[in-house]
Amino acid sequence: MGLQDLHNLRDQVCIVGVGDTKQGAVSDKTSDELGIDAARAALADCGLKKDDIDGLFVQPSYGRQGDYLKVGLMLGLNPKVGGAVEASGATGCYMIQHAALLLNAGMANYILLVYATNQKTNRNRFGGALLEEHAPYGAFNPSGPFAFAFRRHMHLYGTTEEQLATIAINQRKHAILNPKDV
Repeated sequence: MGLQDLHNLRDQVCIVGVGDTKQGAVSDKTSDELGIDAARAALADCGLKKDDIDGLFVQPSYGRQGDYLKVGLMLGLNPKVGGAVEASGATGCYMIQHAALLLNAGMANYILLVYATNQKTNRNRFGGALLEEHAPYGAFNPSGPFAFAFRRHMHLYGTTEEQLATIAINQRKHAILNPKDV
């Protein structure tokens, strides 16, 4: 499948429901429970029933949360397609693209994508290297490897720090419009 094929997906598949949960410290819920709440909110948002869902993809979270089979059982789902997806900071985009391809191929009609975390409640510390080869360079959190990638993008395409700042500023402007923003 080439780039043109991906463009041809336009208007062929869509996101029909979105669910979210309380943000910040949520001491009375596990990540999986937050994910279940968000999944149910997404179903309510679009009017689908759990039996309509024939695909499920879950992004695992810290503390062994986000197990695809466990989340599926907690929701009472028996999907035809699905699994756990881990692609670092790109997991959300990857799950959407993967779901679009499966929907377009007719392998599913409705696919539920789930990610939840309660890292603030758990007071997680992010001090380990992402990959063994990152440690010698002091890359002990996601910002290090992404900084390398952005520097490469700047070199190849002439992207400026001001252009990157525009993205951050716009994200913050949109975030403050969300009443559940932390």
